Amino acid sequence: MFIKIQASKSTVYGETAMSEGEHKDFGCKLPIKVVWLCGGKTADITPTEHLQFKMTEAQELLKKQHLKVRMKSQMATIFDFGKLEISLFDGGRMLLKNVTDEQSTLQAYKQILQMLNMRFQS
Repeated sequence: MFIKIQASKSTVYGETAMSEGEHKDFGCKLPIKVVWLCGGKTADITPTEHLQFKMTEAQELLKKQHLKVRMKSQMATIFDFGKLEISLFDGGRMLLKNVTDEQSTLQAYKQILQMLNMRFQS
């Protein structure tokens, strides 16, 4: 059995993925990669360089924000963010489920990074 995975043509790397201003909001100009999975309702956002953070601290920040944490471990945390289900992995990779479009997906990613005080390493 084969599963078809298709990358979005408009969101791949660098300037194609995000505007200059959005890059600056992340703290530097490192690009991310966005891949759409499961019929376009799930986005896999992977930074090209790992984000440095402690998962236990991220879990505490989620708790302080009164977000529902579905599962937590040292390697991953699954939580609800509005109507989205977020899987946060060590290194900053995120699966965002129940997304509707590319712009709101990138906005949610940005908001989560800010909420968890996560920055790209320059």
